[in-house]
Amino acid sequence: MFPDLSTAAPDGLLRIDAVTLLLATLVALVALAVLPYAHRSLRGDRHGRGVTGALALVFVASGAMVLLAEPLAQAAAWSVATVGVLIGLRLGGGPAAARRPAAWLVTSDVLVWASVLLAPGSVAAFLLVAAAIIRAAGVPAHSWLLDALRAPTPVSAALHGGVVNGGAILLILQWPALAAGAAPLIVAAVFGALAIVVGGAGLAARPDIKGKLVLSTVAQLGFTMLCIGLGLWAAALLHLVAHGWYKSARFLASGDGVDRRAAARRAPAPSRPLLPSRVGAALGALAAALAVATGVLVAYPGAFSLGGAVVIAMIGLATGTAAARLVGTAATPAQLAGRLVAVVALAGAIAVALGSLTRMLAPALAPSVTPPLASLALAATAALAVAALAAVRRAAAGSSLDRALLAGALALGAAPRAALDRRGSCRSPAVDALASVTAGADARSTPTPVTRQEVAA
Repeated sequence: MFPDLSTAAPDGLLRIDAVTLLLATLVALVALAVLPYAHRSLRGDRHGRGVTGALALVFVASGAMVLLAEPLAQAAAWSVATVGVLIGLRLGGGPAAARRPAAWLVTSDVLVWASVLLAPGSVAAFLLVAAAIIRAAGVPAHSWLLDALRAPTPVSAALHGGVVNGGAILLILQWPALAAGAAPLIVAAVFGALAIVVGGAGLAARPDIKGKLVLSTVAQLGFTMLCIGLGLWAAALLHLVAHGWYKSARFLASGDGVDRRAAARRAPAPSRPLLPSRVGAALGALAAALAVATGVLVAYPGAFSLGGAVVIAMIGLATGTAAARLVGTAATPAQLAGRLVAVVALAGAIAVALGSLTRMLAPALAPSVTPPLASLALAATAALAVAALAAVRRAAAGSSLDRALLAGALALGAAPRAALDRRGSCRSPAVDALASVTAGADARSTPTPVTRQEVAA
């Protein structure tokens, strides 16, 4: 049994329970990591104090949105966070960094206020879902997050560690209103599945480290929205908390990416794997899948629902893919055994954590809902699409089909307007992307020196 962490505020303005405490901890820890980093890294910049102050405003507003109970107060905190984001982008990256984010984020604010001012019902729930999709950089709004890369690293860490999670957080806090009908859940599942496919495709194609992190965020937040569309709020909550902590740390450490890449190129050729590649990959994937299944049977009470089974299958697919790559490259018996133990421990821990969180948070987010069949179909379609893309890239690496897929992925998030080349002709972003992919494929055989420009945002 888990303790009841719910506490009723005397004036009814605050909501303090297991959910809000977990989310407030997320906001506080990300702030403690980002703000000192911003203060140090932006020292000497004429806008450094302004950017740091804007980020502090974002974190204060995000914490207030989590703890405030009234929808009007949550909407006000949401808008204050938007103001802080736009100030930070404008001061840190110039007008270009804030132009497209301003259009999308202000639209999201308008949708939130409209949903709050309307009477509770399907229309208000639809508006709330639409606002959350934009804030979470869902397709087609993911372009605002790519433009925000022009701002300094601390701004990106704050965006990916907390701001983009705000949409899913708001839906979780307003779960009873959202779960009143199936249609809003289906809309969340549609855009969540689309973001998984688009983010995964773009992640495979982007050459820059921060660009990869952005499209990884698009895919990860898509998975969170898909969990919400399936009615699995605990899975969505666990995922967004883990993503917020992980992604903020990755952005703060992104400057070391060039050094790691240079070290990898200087390293000697890897030893021959102990097992044939297919055997090692199959062993790793099987070990991860069995660990997830065991953890589910032990700790996850929702595993026997259809929606829970779909999410567990997707988690098993992701962990199995990573385990296949890790175990398949083991070169010694000790390395093979160590990696198998690590794979089993991590995959089992994910399932146990999901089950434990579900049990702990159940009193705070009742009622549960039956996932719509359309959401289940969308989840299965997204999983199949990602698997098919991976299979095509593995089997047809370097082919014209592979290049076309990469070109389309690189064009994601490009400005809708055409770009003028040096000759004055008009070229679409997709054509430019295809040209860059072709040039990159031709240049792969020629080693090039590693410079810090490889991490250009």
